[in-house]
Amino acid sequence: MTMIRSALVHLALAHLALALFVIALLSPEIARAQSATAGGPLTEIEGSDFYQRVLTLPGAELHRSPDTATTTGRRPPVFSVYYVYGHSQVRGQNWVEVADNIYGDGRAWLPAELTVPWSTMLVMEYAPVGQRGPLLFFDESEAVDAVLQARNRERIVNNLIEAARQGRGEDGVLSFEETGGVVGGARATEAGYLMPVLNFQRSSQLGVRLLKVASLNRDAGPPPPPPSVKTCDGTLIPTRDERAALRHIRTGIVFVVDTTISMGPYIERLREAVQIAHDELKAAGLLDRTSFGLIAYRNDMSREPQKSQLEYVTRVFQPLTCGAEPGRLLDRMGAVKPARVSTRSFSEDAIAGLYEALGGQNADLGPAERMVWEDADARFIFLITDAGALPAGDPQSKYPGVDLAAIHADATGKDVTIFPIHLISKEAQARNNVGPATEQYRLLAMDQGQTNNYKSVAADDVEMYDRIIREAIGEVITTVKKWERGEKLTQLSVPLNPDPETQPIGDLIVNKMFNVQQRFLGRVQGGRAPQFFEAWAADQDLAHPDRMALRASVFLTRNQLNALGQRLEAVLRDAKAAYTDQRTAFQDMQSVTAITAVDPNLDTRSIDSQDKLQAFLERLPYKTRLLTMRPKDWRTLGALRQLTLIGDIEYKLNAYRELSASDCWIDMTPRIPGQTSRRGDPGLEVCAVSLERLP
Repeated sequence: MTMIRSALVHLALAHLALALFVIALLSPEIARAQSATAGGPLTEIEGSDFYQRVLTLPGAELHRSPDTATTTGRRPPVFSVYYVYGHSQVRGQNWVEVADNIYGDGRAWLPAELTVPWSTMLVMEYAPVGQRGPLLFFDESEAVDAVLQARNRERIVNNLIEAARQGRGEDGVLSFEETGGVVGGARATEAGYLMPVLNFQRSSQLGVRLLKVASLNRDAGPPPPPPSVKTCDGTLIPTRDERAALRHIRTGIVFVVDTTISMGPYIERLREAVQIAHDELKAAGLLDRTSFGLIAYRNDMSREPQKSQLEYVTRVFQPLTCGAEPGRLLDRMGAVKPARVSTRSFSEDAIAGLYEALGGQNADLGPAERMVWEDADARFIFLITDAGALPAGDPQSKYPGVDLAAIHADATGKDVTIFPIHLISKEAQARNNVGPATEQYRLLAMDQGQTNNYKSVAADDVEMYDRIIREAIGEVITTVKKWERGEKLTQLSVPLNPDPETQPIGDLIVNKMFNVQQRFLGRVQGGRAPQFFEAWAADQDLAHPDRMALRASVFLTRNQLNALGQRLEAVLRDAKAAYTDQRTAFQDMQSVTAITAVDPNLDTRSIDSQDKLQAFLERLPYKTRLLTMRPKDWRTLGALRQLTLIGDIEYKLNAYRELSASDCWIDMTPRIPGQTSRRGDPGLEVCAVSLERLP
């Protein structure tokens, strides 16, 4: 017995040594963290695990000592994160001693008024304008909560906005956001602003958070001149005015179509709707404003008779490219036919079709088959099916590590709106497929907390299906015609119904096109975020608290995103090699995610107990799906669902590689007078990464 116990101890020590070796190999700085002296950064509370940090504001310049005469000439990128090592007051001016690392290397001094304290990596971004009203910013959280508690809050909010427009800040209002005045919901780094979360608390209104934020613009001085817009052939056209700019908004539509044996009538009706769209756009001389793509999908082909007769799991009939007008799609739709043989299961591989439509990192596509979303301003996917989607853990799915939550996060990150059109057949009801499929597609259709784009139609009501398809495409064409005439869309006067079954699809399309218009105009006109130092706001619309006003993201440098990927790879590798059990893997994944959201420069071993993890989580007003789970929740998932969640993290690792190479990264290095571009370290470029993209 003693020999067995001794052998087990030696085995455990060997595994521990190997794990430490792997971690050390991935993070060569860990040795330095262990040997860091007591002279490290100041902590927020003595003895706590949380260091004091600050963000730099425009105009910040590093000094050798707390004296304006000792400048180093170095101006850090705006919104750089520094650890605080000391404070000083010299001749009435407050100074902060800082370093960009936790070891104290390269310490310098900054004027305190050009910094803002920051305790997590969370930033807020303006949600798409759509149905929400302008955002109001207050001096105290109590003032925000008072509005939320008022019975006549819609009238109060309208009065406060009108007073703010006239320059009268009433009832504690410091500033407000003119709808569309920023970029109508563009990403923070794209618009050049940052809204770090400084504090938060729960409101009296269920589900609404009160946030203390700072609103900081990257560049001081007036907005830059409006840029040119680019045509499909790369020609730059100056945007002379708003009416001229509207004519250059482009729309991309991809149909992801289930082409199994039962889908014949719906394929034909889709072809007819595209024909009508082509004829209308051609008559108006607008064929180049809307591009179309089509991907068909079926199911696994590993066994007979599917292996020899099903033809494909997915097939790109028309890639989405700039200028791929409906005539091209019509030419190829003649080849889109329903399958001649039944598939192996009632649910089909919808995830494969959607993954390829979004241009997933590991999508099995040739260069000429990829969907090019970057050239479209308004981006839509219409999923048309009479069956549910294969679950992510199905070994026969084409991309087994991808689930619908990952598809939803990818679509949100690429500003693609998905409209599932779900055909309810009697066979699906008999097979109990309708309920699970409805749940899947409603999740997929959630549009950033504001609307749900799911539509169901009785499969035998082909006329209703036809009306929905034609209404959706028709609203796109109507909007394109308005923009060609230089007419702006106005915000829908009738609130969108939260029940997707009763909301006309045309209203959903118009709401999304309005979002796109406001974002486009904000971008080309150089819109700016409202400028203030610190203020309180609600994350939901004050007049309509069921509508999102602010969305949470994590502010990361490219280096930090890559470090997150390395940490997760190490955790997954250890879990697969059985260095750690599933429970430990869960805790490790939570630790990596929590540290990324709070302070990515910390070692994951900073969280060495459930109590410390809880301390990290309490600092976060928003949490990912993984961070909301408790150990007992993980245990009750079962092995299959645990593996599915781990597979989702593997998918996100691929997404991080794609994100690292994307155009979301912004160089915040201050411009030197006379230079037209910034030339900073690519690893220090920043991106506001959607919270959905974290595990």
